[in-house]
Amino acid sequence: MIEVIYPENNDLRFRSFSSTILHSGNKIWIDAVNPNKEELKLLQDNFEIDSLVIDNLNILRKRPVLKVMNNCVFLIAYGLSYSEGKLKHYDISFVLGKRFLITIHKEPINSFQQLKKESLRVTRAISGGVSHLLHTLLDVEVDIYIGEIEKLFQELNKIEDVIIKNPKEPVVSNVTADYV
Repeated sequence: MIEVIYPENNDLRFRSFSSTILHSGNKIWIDAVNPNKEELKLLQDNFEIDSLVIDNLNILRKRPVLKVMNNCVFLIAYGLSYSEGKLKHYDISFVLGKRFLITIHKEPINSFQQLKKESLRVTRAISGGVSHLLHTLLDVEVDIYIGEIEKLFQELNKIEDVIIKNPKEPVVSNVTADYV
């Protein structure tokens, strides 16, 4: 699914992907959740994105990536979530042009969904330039990182308390099975 987000009359608009919106001259944020090959091709063609960028979207990485291309900047960063005793990271790809920011990710991102509800904040960010919007999205994601790591530390403290109070071998083996 591709969603186009842009400010209009001091409000935030959400539309499906359409070339008329793209050529309106507005600064826009395109949020693509689990795009298929056709949708990626549509983005590539409409924004003249280098095919190397599209090819890089499906490569699993262990480190962030930053590439400056002909007409855009390509960035891969990582989000983090912790729930039910599992720490999970996910890729977030960004393609930054002069008047657009494309975000591409496999699943909806909670921080992005929350930010979309903050119309004034997103409108101000886009009005400041799409690079400002990129900074805002990364800043929100870093805040999430800190919160998720704090949840992990709380869980580790609970495990530590159990081990110190009752250092039985089954507890230790359960911990190593779940967290190693």
